[in-house]
Amino acid sequence: MKEASSLGYRLVKPEALYAWFKIRDTDEKSLLLEEGSRLNIGKNIKLWEGAEYLAVALCTIGAELEKRVTELFSQGEPVLASILDSVGSVAADSLEAQIQQRICQQAHQSGMIVGPKLYPGSRDWQLSEQRTIFRLLPAARIGVTLTEQCMMMPRKSVSFCSGAGGEAIWRGLDSKEVTNPCQLCSMVNCPYRRLEL
Repeated sequence: MKEASSLGYRLVKPEALYAWFKIRDTDEKSLLLEEGSRLNIGKNIKLWEGAEYLAVALCTIGAELEKRVTELFSQGEPVLASILDSVGSVAADSLEAQIQQRICQQAHQSGMIVGPKLYPGSRDWQLSEQRTIFRLLPAARIGVTLTEQCMMMPRKSVSFCSGAGGEAIWRGLDSKEVTNPCQLCSMVNCPYRRLEL
């Protein structure tokens, strides 16, 4: 484990982008941004009811760790490869949390609160909506690309959005119910699913 952690520390190259967009209009399942893009979120858009702005984010730990994991598997080192892969997942989650914290801090400084994160490919939000996010953010600047199937490369990359506004209470869902983002995802058997306390 120590070897994988040390190796992961050297291979992880965290980079991230995020930007704020003014929301022009919303309906039951989508929102229209001031600059003209429409995001078809699905029924979970209710979690952002009252939002005036949308934070759009993209994070990656780069391709080096993933490349090393592949090499270790091919060299007959499946245990080290699997542990290193897990180290990469933890690093990606940590980077995502740091970017969300920065988004929340900026919103707070402007007198806003931030709703829960939502991810393309979760529940009603189709994975094909990644294309819109990649039009909104210069993903190539941090070395992230989309496949034809809208999967991000490197694989240890995450995109998400959060609505923000001046509402004291998010009417779409009580704040006590959104502390665990896995409650918003239907992938019950996901290996990264968090325990619901």
